[in-house]
Amino acid sequence: MKKIRKTFTVGAAVACMLCLAGCGGGKTSYTGDYHYETEYGVYGVKVEVEVMNGIVKDVDIISSGYQEVTDIWEGKENYLRNRESMLESFEGKSVAEILSYIVSTETDGTPAQISAGSLKVVTGATQCSGRLILAVQDALKKV
Repeated sequence: MKKIRKTFTVGAAVACMLCLAGCGGGKTSYTGDYHYETEYGVYGVKVEVEVMNGIVKDVDIISSGYQEVTDIWEGKENYLRNRESMLESFEGKSVAEILSYIVSTETDGTPAQISAGSLKVVTGATQCSGRLILAVQDALKKV
């Protein structure tokens, strides 16, 4: 009986390892950013995106030298209050879905319009939301 149990345990462990190796079951993190320069400074955002089996598990904003928001912007508080909710709305979406989102930009790189399906975009914060989407897409192009 002990011999059978040991064989089963070793077999199950090997099968599990093969599945993880073959299916890409481990979580992997990718870094992406989006930035552009205007007469007012360098705007942008840098993100770290965690992906498992082609599905986004987590998105975090990480430190960068870019200006994400300005103190004089009237929508700053609204954006900062809702930014986490937008980041969470990436979770559970496939890499392909997120890469299909469209953010049109002005000639200087400023996001102007967003077409992002079911993603929760912060109302009144098209530029900041667009920068986040483009940074996440930059990270996911490395998957």
